[in-house]
Amino acid sequence: MSWAEMRDKLRVWREENVRQSSDLITMWDTVLQDKMHKLGDEQYVVYEQVFIAALDCNRIDVANECLHALTAEFPDSLRIYKLQVMKLEAQERYEEALELLQNIIKKDKT
Repeated sequence: MSWAEMRDKLRVWREENVRQSSDLITMWDTVLQDKMHKLGDEQYVVYEQVFIAALDCNRIDVANECLHALTAEFPDSLRIYKLQVMKLEAQERYEEALELLQNIIKKDKT
């Protein structure tokens, strides 16, 4: 599969709201991880897409890498905090997830 075909497939999956988590993680391991810069601003949407797939596949290492890239670009984003909550839930760290959710709610009220 060419780079353009892979990029287009990711777009279709997002547009159709399809979660092909295992396939996406394979794409990450073989191509995407080293070529994210080629996506320009679209890379951040793909990082989030890969992040969710990584949680589905219990690939916390990949989730951490994506979250790190997103946090570097959007450090104070409530969306990033929500992704952190999702990761905590995937790790069954429910009390920490709840605490972070409560902090999000407090921040969102302001």
